[in-house]
Amino acid sequence: RLCNFKQKMRKYIHIGFPKNLSTTLQRDFFPNHKSLIHLGVGVTSSIDYIDDDINLICEAYLLYSSERKYNTIKPYVISSFDKYFEKYSTTNKIVGISSEQLSFKFSPDQIDTHTKAYRLKEAFGENTSIIILVRNQLDLLKSMYKEVIKIGYDKSYQDFIEYVLYYKDRNFALDFCFDETITLYRKLFGADNVH
Repeated sequence: RLCNFKQKMRKYIHIGFPKNLSTTLQRDFFPNHKSLIHLGVGVTSSIDYIDDDINLICEAYLLYSSERKYNTIKPYVISSFDKYFEKYSTTNKIVGISSEQLSFKFSPDQIDTHTKAYRLKEAFGENTSIIILVRNQLDLLKSMYKEVIKIGYDKSYQDFIEYVLYYKDRNFALDFCFDETITLYRKLFGADNVH
């Protein structure tokens, strides 16, 4: 079910990818742009959302909930976003969110990225622009390796690459097939809405 205000107003979802200026956009661009109502992440700090409901939805339900659980809370998810869509429906503001975790599977307990995309489509509906920043995959992997070293990973770069390649069925490697992500989002939101 799409409300009339949801069909008419413009919305955006920045889905990443990781290590592709996401933090800079979340900290310096989205919350400071006069035409945007940024719901998060990055509202008042690098980790904040506009309210606790949007925080819970973006950091937990969209990323981790099983299909069975998600179906029970789907009305809550939709109404939490609809509150902002309706509030700004008579303005020229564009309402949206940003999270690079929407574009890849950061941990084995996250749901797959296809399911995340379908959930976003249900919550945001028509007239939603999808923003995707991509980077050379080898540079991206080197940057991700540096990041996991910071949080305690103690293996070599060779070990990291072997893990990515040998266990691609359970990690983020297949999410870096950018063409598949772009095709999926074009199918759901329309080719003209994927940037």
